[in-house]
Amino acid sequence: IFIGYGRHHSIKAKEGITVFKTVLEEVKTKQSVRVLVPIANPDTAETLLRLAGTLVRQQGGKVIALRVITVPGQVPLSEGSSQAETDHALLDRAVDQATQEEFRVQIMTRVSRSVSEGILDTAREEQVDQILLGWLGDTRSNSLGPVIDPVIKNAPCDVLIVRGDHTQEIKSILVPTAGGPNAPIGAHLAATLSQIYGAAVTGLYVQVGRATPRRMEENRLTIEDTLEGLTFSQPPEKKVVMANNVLDGILKEAESHDLVIVGATEQGSFDQFAFGSIPLRIAAQAPNTAIMVKGYSGAREFLFRRTLTAIFNLFPTLTTEEQLGVREELIEDAQPGSDYFVLIVLSSIIATLGLLLNSPAVVIGAMLVAPLMSPILGFSLGIILGEGRLVRTSLESVFKGVMASIIVAIIIGLLSPLKEMTPEILSRTQPTLLDLLIALASGMAGAYAVSRKDVSAALPGVAIAAALAPPLGVVGLGFANGNMQAAGGALLLFTTNLVTISLGGVIIFTLLGIHPLNLEPETKKRVQRGVTGILFLVFLITIPLVFIMNGIIKQTREQQTIERVLLESPLTEGMAIINIERTQSREKLLISATVRSTEPLDQETVNDLAVALENELDRPLDLDLIFLPTIRSE
Repeated sequence: IFIGYGRHHSIKAKEGITVFKTVLEEVKTKQSVRVLVPIANPDTAETLLRLAGTLVRQQGGKVIALRVITVPGQVPLSEGSSQAETDHALLDRAVDQATQEEFRVQIMTRVSRSVSEGILDTAREEQVDQILLGWLGDTRSNSLGPVIDPVIKNAPCDVLIVRGDHTQEIKSILVPTAGGPNAPIGAHLAATLSQIYGAAVTGLYVQVGRATPRRMEENRLTIEDTLEGLTFSQPPEKKVVMANNVLDGILKEAESHDLVIVGATEQGSFDQFAFGSIPLRIAAQAPNTAIMVKGYSGAREFLFRRTLTAIFNLFPTLTTEEQLGVREELIEDAQPGSDYFVLIVLSSIIATLGLLLNSPAVVIGAMLVAPLMSPILGFSLGIILGEGRLVRTSLESVFKGVMASIIVAIIIGLLSPLKEMTPEILSRTQPTLLDLLIALASGMAGAYAVSRKDVSAALPGVAIAAALAPPLGVVGLGFANGNMQAAGGALLLFTTNLVTISLGGVIIFTLLGIHPLNLEPETKKRVQRGVTGILFLVFLITIPLVFIMNGIIKQTREQQTIERVLLESPLTEGMAIINIERTQSREKLLISATVRSTEPLDQETVNDLAVALENELDRPLDLDLIFLPTIRSE
């Protein structure tokens, strides 16, 4: 502790701070680096320990060789004993290897519920700087396995995933970069290995398609930013190549290098789920050794990532077979065949008659019959897969179904003697943001039910919540009766449901791991354009919904104010309100209130109530009180 006091206390304090900074820098430079290497697989243990030993010799520190014992045991006793002997042999070999290669090693054994949990607990308790894990390169799914995946997502430090044999001599290292957050970490590792082995390092940027000279110069600057401030055994090469896609460009360049360090990606969070991990594919298909680098970005982003992981873990990941099954089912259901049109016509008849009769039960029956949900979800799936043909087929089915429903409703409206705007009709002429949220949840539920056969029984309930047929019936009745305002409101409700259900389907299909079958740039562009288009349409629809909802909220508040003034006034003691109607003219508001009271009301009372309402509502108005005298028995 440095304390400055007396007349020159500020000078002494500054001297103390200078000394403190010097000591702190010395402590930092002498602080040991800790690298955690889980020991389990004889095929990868030697390679991981050699790489870890190389890093700690260069930077100073030690290797922690970890053996994790899982409980409760899931194997017979004889097999468990054999595994224990193998683990002990691996640990003994780790000590021998550390002695031969001259690096410090600490042997640890930990009991845990799972291997990944044991690794993470050890990393936190020992405050390690890096975790080295071996991977065999299995890419049958977008997963690195039940051990590596949790470690990558939850590690409190940098994680290095090694595929291939690091025991071979390294003469050239390839570092692909696109300016991502992991690129500097990969470049730092390349610089360290370059100084140890005297290897040449190449920084690579893959330009997809043609580019202007200015763009090519920006790509070179991206490489320079990634390699800036690092020391290599020889000046690194900065290389920009053109290719049809990022994956092919990197793999082709990797053929002439001994090691590929993947720490950069152009993918955003959506692309990661929609297209799978490009670094994973690079590491799996690289001709020689590959290392994937996942950096630790701090506590705040770590907590954010943990939250996202918890959300995504709520949803199961569909296998390739399940994804193909969902695709085939929706392609078949999206076809506008004869069954589709029969159900469309019948649902439109049921919905329109139910609206005219003001029968909620009949309207619900129409929702169950209407087959519009399938082509809408087919449209969502086509967007996610980037399949233009499925998108066009689904849109064609939806358009033909909508036109058929409206035409049937118009015919019924013209022939029907009932012309009254029933409450069932009026309830579908003023959509709000709440309807948008309902449609979004309905689309998500529908997509989940279609994808998961175990919950397909929920589809009838989804059809009821989606409410696709009744708004089209209101549109047809509005056209038939010349009520364009009602028709426009119902059409807005149907459009809200259509677009938002599509968005809900896109979200769920993405969360379930459905992604395009190929990574061609054109496919990626189609997916991005489709998702951007849906989001833009939702934004446009939200604007009128906000205005309508604000108007409804304003009317509700006015209604509550009118009721409060009429009931709380001392002039109207014992009065009960039966109905209140409001009519807005250019000049003033007309309020017509029907009330019941045991005491008679005079002109002066009505005038006083009108003044009180004007003061509360802050607008000119006229008040009509329709008084129903009430005689109470004695």
